[in-house]
Amino acid sequence: PNPDELALGTVVVLPLHAAPSHRAPGDIDPAALAQLGVTLDALLAHPNVTATLVPTPEALAAAVDADPAAAGRLRQVVSGRTVVVTPWSRLDPVAWRRDGLAAELLLQIAAGQATVADVTGVEPDTTTAVIGDDGGLAAVDVAVDAGARTLVIPEGDLEPVDEEAFPVTLTRPFHVEAGDRTVTALQADAGLAARVGATGDPVLDAHRLLADLAV
Repeated sequence: PNPDELALGTVVVLPLHAAPSHRAPGDIDPAALAQLGVTLDALLAHPNVTATLVPTPEALAAAVDADPAAAGRLRQVVSGRTVVVTPWSRLDPVAWRRDGLAAELLLQIAAGQATVADVTGVEPDTTTAVIGDDGGLAAVDVAVDAGARTLVIPEGDLEPVDEEAFPVTLTRPFHVEAGDRTVTALQADAGLAARVGATGDPVLDAHRLLADLAV
């Protein structure tokens, strides 16, 4: 009713991941894809849940290689959702750049982008990046160099604010300086993420998560 009040905006950042499953060209380990299958089933069962998807392109390609029907499922899952660009397989971008592999890292990102577009029919978002745990400013620099202008940063990588000045949870985007560039960032809330799988009862976990968001 009050036009000056805004609803709390949240989003689930969800990996579409499986362990490396290409044993050789054309030889896929189906057991390694089980984790990805569970995630896809959940997203297909709840098509209206808003989520930002962080794929492992190698896993998506393996799923389609193992079962061509998986392409249709993947296209349904990504429909209406943001898909973030990532390297072909999970790696440490900071270590790669530190060891002189910056050019190869960009090739890995390009391969991942092309794979996701080919498998899902959706061009991944190159302007948004989800920073991994303990990446720090080096990971921010890598993401910005790759084209990201909006970052999701783990809570543990941010310096705590003065609780007297900020007695409530921060709910607004903020700015991060990466060299001579300034980008927009959002905090990944570790407390909320910890609710997922905390009790072993998914219904109870969901209710506790919603209670935290309400508070």
